[in-house]
Amino acid sequence: MVILQEGQVYKIITDKTQKSMTFYITYVDRLKDEVFVKVFSPFSLYEGFRISTIENKTLKEIIDFEKIKNFYFENIPFSIKNKIGKLLYQKENHPICIVKNKINDFFEKYDKFEFQNPMVSVRNNFDNLLIPQNHPGRKESDTFYSENKFLVLRTHTTAHQTELLKKKITKFIVTGDVYRRDTIDASHFPVFHQVEGVNVLGSVSDKVVIEHLKDTLSGLIKHLFGNDVKYRFIDEYFPFTNPSFEVVVEYHGIEMEVLGSGVIHKDIMKNCGLEGQNGWAFGMGLERLAMIFFDIPDIRYFWSEDPRCLSQFKAGEFTKFQPYSKYPSAIRDISMWITEGFEDNYFFDLVRDLSENLVEEVSLTDSFTNPKTNRSSKTFRIKFRSIDKTLTGEEIDKILNEIKQELINKDYEIR
Repeated sequence: MVILQEGQVYKIITDKTQKSMTFYITYVDRLKDEVFVKVFSPFSLYEGFRISTIENKTLKEIIDFEKIKNFYFENIPFSIKNKIGKLLYQKENHPICIVKNKINDFFEKYDKFEFQNPMVSVRNNFDNLLIPQNHPGRKESDTFYSENKFLVLRTHTTAHQTELLKKKITKFIVTGDVYRRDTIDASHFPVFHQVEGVNVLGSVSDKVVIEHLKDTLSGLIKHLFGNDVKYRFIDEYFPFTNPSFEVVVEYHGIEMEVLGSGVIHKDIMKNCGLEGQNGWAFGMGLERLAMIFFDIPDIRYFWSEDPRCLSQFKAGEFTKFQPYSKYPSAIRDISMWITEGFEDNYFFDLVRDLSENLVEEVSLTDSFTNPKTNRSSKTFRIKFRSIDKTLTGEEIDKILNEIKQELINKDYEIR
């Protein structure tokens, strides 16, 4: 099933003449049955159509990952670009895909969607989900925006929720890669994977929805962790659900959050043409679960192409990862005078790009403002460690000097 979405490219082939038309979606309004497009071929023009007339044709989504990386998101960090199109969640012997399939097994009767193109409209990623304009997740220091600011690399799989609901698909699971600028450590990476679930139960009360949600998610947690697992629901806030809950699981004596959930906001239901209906949604990250189930100590292993890593995993099996070596770490510090508007996440982007995944952790060790000059300074500690080889001092110092030079190029003064 192909579902028209903003920011995507499609091709229609007519049944009788086999003529084709390729177009880019600029705006979708399912409730009005309207879609506005830019036609690329056989000629160039802007046009509006009825969605129902297009989706009933022979429709194919065109995904050009190179164009996404080098046209729409030309200026994003290289370390992000080279992850677009990897589709780890579709590689059957990869830990991410193995965990995804385990979750899908539980939701056997739900419609399944995997939107390979991570490029979505700002409307679908933020606006339609009632995320406030001043929400920190909208900042460019958190989200990767296209050159025209109309599109983003989706920050959550919830970005597909409203289009599916408007198409009256009301019981589904969505899996995909998502993108958010983040710190550098063993458990965080700016590209990760999520599963989103939705179930609209009909014209029922919040109480009924909450009971069904908690019963379903309790079953999921036991399906993943075993019947003896200890877990609890805690109240939380999300803009798109009300009320909202997180599920905290105790695993090996440590409590950890594994998913967020709640009753879908009434305004979202109304805006999707489902006023009076009620349902729930949840979302969970796959990396956290995979690190637990496979005993993977560093999130960078998910992107490794080393056979010593990849050969350890097999579809349908939860096998414990056996580290093939523990290479020594090396610590280096960088101190700099910063300017107004400096964001730690931009510094992390720079380190990732120049270190080529050879940095295990970056931490802020000192921050102060000189009371006389009113200049602010930050010191970051960089922990170098490769997951594949031993780094030499020369290699480390070369990377460090490149980082310093790039900071100087950006008008920061190294202390």
